[in-house]
Amino acid sequence: ALATQDPKVHAGIRRRFAPAFKMTVLLRQEDSMQKYLDKLWQSLEKPASDGTIIDMCHYTETVTWDIIGQLCFGEPLGAIVGPEGLDLANILNRLLIMSTILGHVWGQIAWVDNPVTRFIGIKNPIQESFEWASLKVRQHEQADRSNIEPDTVDYFLGYKDAQGKPATHLEVVEGAFAVTGAGADTVAIAMRAALYHLNTNPEVLQKLREEIDAVDADGPLSYKQTQQLPYLKAVVRESLRMYSSVPGQLYRIVPSGGLSSDSHFIPSGTVVGISSLAQNRDPAIFGQDADIFNPDRWLGDESKARYFEAALFNFGGTGIRSCPGRDLAMIELYKFVAQIVQRFEFELVDKAHPFSVKTYFFAIQSDMRMRVAHRNRSVRLHKESAET
Repeated sequence: ALATQDPKVHAGIRRRFAPAFKMTVLLRQEDSMQKYLDKLWQSLEKPASDGTIIDMCHYTETVTWDIIGQLCFGEPLGAIVGPEGLDLANILNRLLIMSTILGHVWGQIAWVDNPVTRFIGIKNPIQESFEWASLKVRQHEQADRSNIEPDTVDYFLGYKDAQGKPATHLEVVEGAFAVTGAGADTVAIAMRAALYHLNTNPEVLQKLREEIDAVDADGPLSYKQTQQLPYLKAVVRESLRMYSSVPGQLYRIVPSGGLSSDSHFIPSGTVVGISSLAQNRDPAIFGQDADIFNPDRWLGDESKARYFEAALFNFGGTGIRSCPGRDLAMIELYKFVAQIVQRFEFELVDKAHPFSVKTYFFAIQSDMRMRVAHRNRSVRLHKESAET
């Protein structure tokens, strides 16, 4: 798994992931992402017309599960899926809770892989999700997919190491499972954070609307178009800085030779860590207003913006231990923020209590009550979605 401590094993796993997450590959899949974003916009049509209060957490969760499912396994996961109606999104969320408290509740470990519970048919989330992923990988292995746009599982199956050895079935299942488990909630969390900050900073939202409305586009903004919008990029970066999907410490082991930090020497082998919240709001890096949402900090000085970007501790930081799916997450996030601002007005019902948060590794929001309304500016649906 990607979390392995062995650097050689980890390097091999990252090489297996690399072909599936090249930017050129991801951009070929942009139409698939757009299809599910369009389904999201269509699902918001009714509440936008009648003023119904919605839980935005549900909508953002559904679209990100659909996208990661389509890109990884070739099918959406936002609703009940699979031959037996397996609700994989719910199972993986339960797995997240279980894995966080595992070892802290007496007797829990004994039930995770217990022959008695297996015999009587009681499955734990790990078993359920791995069985489902294994089935999907097996279907890929047995099918003729030569005329199908490859998904993540296809890339994993096609990878061979330096000795020409392909990945085993279990290695492919573990890789696909890791992509699915990490690739939905994190993006949904970031989407909600962006909506919160835009809603509580109306001057920022207005400035962003003006930038987006100035684009000559009769359809939803593409990722390429979003990268030409400096204020949008600043808003997204600042939202990521202010709200961390993974606020806990991501540990590192000090390498041989030790490490000097702030006049202290830390010997090799020491386990060190820092919260992304502490890093991303450090006044020494981001200024004395580090606790304030201010997209303008990213504008005007390219060298300072690059320094901020390098200092951000999102997606596991930088380097060999960073998240291999970072580019995918950013494509989704840029497109979501640009298009919801392009299409809808949106308002938090209670700005003082915008949502609840429970942290089980991911800091997952719930009960984000919002109203949405149509904007006067009409935007044509993506052609592919309009035809389906």
